[in-house]
Amino acid sequence: MLKQNLKYMLGSRDFFIAFTFGILLVLGSLALVSFQGNLDINLYPAWYYFGVDGTGLGTPLNTGSMRTATTAIDIFIQIFLPFLAAMAFGSYYFDTMSSGALKSLLPRVGRGRYYRSGAFTAFAGGFLVIFTPMLLEQLVLCVAFPLEIPYTIGRPGYEDNHILGVGETMQWLQVRFPYLFNFIYCLLPGLTGGVAALLSYACSLYFHKNRFLTLTQVGFVWVIVYIPFVFNSSVPGLRQTIGSFFFPVPGWNFIWWLGCFLILLLLSMMAIELKIRVAKDEVE
Repeated sequence: MLKQNLKYMLGSRDFFIAFTFGILLVLGSLALVSFQGNLDINLYPAWYYFGVDGTGLGTPLNTGSMRTATTAIDIFIQIFLPFLAAMAFGSYYFDTMSSGALKSLLPRVGRGRYYRSGAFTAFAGGFLVIFTPMLLEQLVLCVAFPLEIPYTIGRPGYEDNHILGVGETMQWLQVRFPYLFNFIYCLLPGLTGGVAALLSYACSLYFHKNRFLTLTQVGFVWVIVYIPFVFNSSVPGLRQTIGSFFFPVPGWNFIWWLGCFLILLLLSMMAIELKIRVAKDEVE
């Protein structure tokens, strides 16, 4: 069942759209950045330009086209992430139910296997559509810029405030293995995308009036909660804290992220298990 779900997801139009849009938004924003006319000695190593808000893209070239690129990736992560993550597999239950395929699938594979494999696939899809663009961004930068340059000699990476509040362990990793540090940095939004997609899948088991709402309900809830803080300059700390769940920003706290991640994961799995054990059998 899991293999069938993955095949369905990777071949679906929704997954293709979410995957393509994520890549175009992240990599397309880099095309807006012009480094023409800069001497090599004035450039930084590839790892320095990776990411947003407190990473290389945020300093020191945070003006003009660089600011446009930073803003584009900010929007991708903090606004569109729940929508793109849900598109990967969020409509599967609605599609199988509305087509009538659900009635034949449940007796054949069992309720537990059907819903749990769907949950795993939803998480995997949400992870991929967010993690892949982030990883490709780093690979593109590695091709466009030198991996090491004189700038790095005798200059600890954390002096540039790439991520504040990461702790001594992550700071040590950033200084000695900056590309591995950036790879881990890719994983965090990817995992958030996975749990956002899982939550969307869990909600779709109970609220599925139409396909559009099935795919967007979690995203709309996030926008309603978060947008007021974006335009309220009186609470920058709270806005930053809430937004950092989708992307580690300066002042990011791993315990805060992990707590939010585990709570949403637990709620989603509880909703799925409830559907398996308590909810009315769809075959009847």
